[in-house]
Parts: sequence; C-alpha cells; structure tokens
Amino acid sequence: MRSLQPLRLIRSPLVLVLAQVKISPILQMGDYVPGIQERLRHKGFPKFVMRRTQEIVLAPKPVFGTHERWLFSNKESTQTVVLASDFIVLVASVYSVFEEFVETLKSILAVVGEAAQVALSDRLGLRYVDVVRLAKGESYRDYLQDGLHGLDAAKLDASSVLLQSQVKADTSMGTLLVRLWQSQDGRFLPPDLEAEDVAFQIQPQPGELLTVLDIDHFSVNEREFNPDQLVPELWRLHDGTDRAFRAVVTPEALTRWGAEPR
Repeated sequence: MRSLQPLRLIRSPLVLVLAQVKISPILQMGDYVPGIQERLRHKGFPKFVMRRTQEIVLAPKPVFGTHERWLFSNKESTQTVVLASDFIVLVASVYSVFEEFVETLKSILAVVGEAAQVALSDRLGLRYVDVVRLAKGESYRDYLQDGLHGLDAAKLDASSVLLQSQVKADTSMGTLLVRLWQSQDGRFLPPDLEAEDVAFQIQPQPGELLTVLDIDHFSVNEREFNPDQLVPELWRLHDGTDRAFRAVVTPEALTRWGAEPR
C-alpha cells in the first residue's frame, strides 16, 4: 500500500499521531460504552475516564450544550482511544510504523462498530506532529527546505523572529494541510489539539526554540462504516502525509535523525 520506501528514524522527531473517523451521530452512544470498555480493556486499554465538555452556540439566544467523551488508555498512557457520539479517535505519543498503528485502529473500529452498530462514516483524518529540536550550533534552517526558512531577523531589525506558515493542498483523497510554527514557551502541540491524558516523551527546556511540523490529511466523504474498507483509505491518507514530510525536511535532517531505509 506504500508508494514510498518506509523510513525508520532512530531519533524520530515525532511526538503525536492522531487518526480520526467521524461517524453519523449515535445519541445513545453512552449506553454502549460499558460493553466497549470491557472489550477494549482486554485489547490493552485498561484505563478509562469520562469527560464532559460544555459548548455554547451563539445565536439570538445562546444555547448551552453538554457533550460527553469517553477515553480508554493503555497502561503507559501513550495510546488513547477517544470516543464521542460522532467520532472515534486514536492518539499515540509512541509510534513505530503505520502498519502497527492502523491495525490497532482497525481493531478499535471493529469493537465500536459492532457494539454501537455504526452505519456510516463521513470524514477520515490522519495527523502527524513532529518537533524539531536543535543541538548546540544548529539552526532550524538545517532541517527545513529553503522555501520554508521565513524572514531574516536582521533584515527586520528584530532581535528574534518566530516562524509560522501554512500550505493547503488538494489531493486525490481530500485536503492536505502542512503547518509550521515555532515556540519558545514550551508549547509543542497545536492549539486545537487536546491531549491532556497522553504521556509525552518530550520535555522542552526553558526558552528552547521548538519548530513544530503539523501535517493533517483528511477526506470528507460519506462511506460505509466497514473497518476492512476504511483501512485502505487511511493508507492513502498516510501516503500523502509521508510525501509532505519528505517535501518539508532536508536530507541533512533525515541523517541527523538517524534515517534507516527498511
């Protein structure tokens, strides 16, 4: 299913992988959670917590709503399943190869699909977040292709400049977003991602310059909810994220991360 030879990065910059399958809403999803939790517990996700979030819909008269999410995590909290009435998400902060990740996701989709009798999916998404960290004497420009270096602080008469950019591309699968941004306050997750229940390996130093590469590939299309049919579609999304990653980083970056073709 790959169009590119896989890479193994011994010192991988990857901090988060997220796959989302949106489904036609099931308002009684909570009724199925006990059975789902029991099956996921035996599949390596023994931790469980329910969270409620409030949503305000602005209208002539504001409407307040409450949404429930159910989270199932492995013992190390490095993989978490997030379930809601209208989506299934698998988040991982420790990742080996997509083959393993997508097989785990497939088994989760099968559990939820059977328990809740899910009929349709209307959006598939795959997202990778990488963080470029610098050794002494290095520049983030060593890791990014020339067109992504941003403006020179000296030409702006500025003491420092933080990079922020986005590229949107239409693909055969849907939409590919490639975002680059930098921080020096310890932030490494995009602001729209919530991962408070995930344990991360990265521990930024105070004032450390972090360059975040956020690649998001998604497809909006109504599909039958069948894990066997969804997996090939997820592979196509992965193919796009893989190409984007290689288009952004330099050969020198791959060498510094210890790239080994498989």
